[in-house]
Amino acid sequence: MTNEERLSLVERCKTIAAWREKYGDNANVMLPALEAKQIAEIALASLQADGSLTDEDTTPQSPAQQWIRCSERLPVEGQSVVIANIGHGCICEAAAVTYYPPHFALIEGLEASNYDGGASISLAFEATHWMPLLAAPEPGGDES
Repeated sequence: MTNEERLSLVERCKTIAAWREKYGDNANVMLPALEAKQIAEIALASLQADGSLTDEDTTPQSPAQQWIRCSERLPVEGQSVVIANIGHGCICEAAAVTYYPPHFALIEGLEASNYDGGASISLAFEATHWMPLLAAPEPGGDES
């Protein structure tokens, strides 16, 4: 960001700050995404510079889950995961499974059959992506 852009943003921040006086504390305002991002970056830099923002404040509490391409890496044997067939940017099918090379099997207890048990449900799609299951909640943790 150039110095001229910074000065312009400072003026814009002053204008935005004055909106509270004009519209009150409960008013909602909309900002262009780029402008909101720039203001947020300045605020974060300011908090980090004065030491009031710690690494603990900015470290996520749990790792972000991301889809892993089956063509890049497969889970370890016996690992329970979620698999999906992702095509054209959407999830077409998904299932909770355990990986037993070279196949994925429905997690025990998730098997299904028709009313008389004569037909069973099986996976009928090719997994393109997978991700590990989230860790179970800690006992006695927040129930919300």
